[in-house]
Amino acid sequence: MQNFHGFKIVDLSVCIDEGFPLTWPSLPPVQKRTANWFERVEGSHGQVLVPSIGAFYSQALSIDEHTGTHVDYPTHNIPASRSGLPNAGLAGDRSGDEYPLENLCGPAAVVDVRSILDQAPPGISPAITPALLEQWEGVHGRIKDDDVVLLNSGYCDKYFAPLPAGDRMLEPVTTRQFPGWPAPTPSAVEFLHNRGVRHIGITAPSIGAVEDLGAAHLAGLSRGMSFTEMLINVSAVPPRGAWFFMLPLRIAAQSGGPGRAIAMVPVGQ
Repeated sequence: MQNFHGFKIVDLSVCIDEGFPLTWPSLPPVQKRTANWFERVEGSHGQVLVPSIGAFYSQALSIDEHTGTHVDYPTHNIPASRSGLPNAGLAGDRSGDEYPLENLCGPAAVVDVRSILDQAPPGISPAITPALLEQWEGVHGRIKDDDVVLLNSGYCDKYFAPLPAGDRMLEPVTTRQFPGWPAPTPSAVEFLHNRGVRHIGITAPSIGAVEDLGAAHLAGLSRGMSFTEMLINVSAVPPRGAWFFMLPLRIAAQSGGPGRAIAMVPVGQ
């Protein structure tokens, strides 16, 4: 950890831009405008199209906390213990801005589940089960405390695209005409928690299965775990030997946060 010579950086993040499937259709879309340009830009009637208060470029962004490659913190689904709301618990007492950063980083255990991509009926997610995780352990060794487990189905690599082609990212939920993204069962999330895993990453819009988005979330977040959703390019990371880092924006009282996920991969792997 003290010396990263001999490592290469692999970017595991989607790019945030208008016109891409970056969040749920029911949530506010990404909005991006030029807040300041090097020179004032006027329209044909003299109206100010882009202001300029100096020779610099800046954009104003409006995004949901759960946009693009982002973290789900326990507060996303777990209300504070004293709230009296369903599923309330101690895990919901600490918002994301207070969540330990060390939980979002660690040795990467990349579980390749691309073989089950699209192998389910429409509106159903192929299940990532404890048996699949144990099968991976039989080849690559037991998942250990503080490993960050990256579930690589290749879903985002295949379907993340500019709209309208990118509609396929969420059509298993919106139209239910296509198979869902591979997702861990609640028992698989519990299996990883029992191994000492605090953070799971997934190459899909959600950790939850299309037919029951909440169950996997509750299984992990109620236990103080966190998730990085909408990873991409995870196939460039070896099963073992890399380090995973996710550093989201720090937002007061947050339930999630977009950020930059990377892997530090030893050169030659």
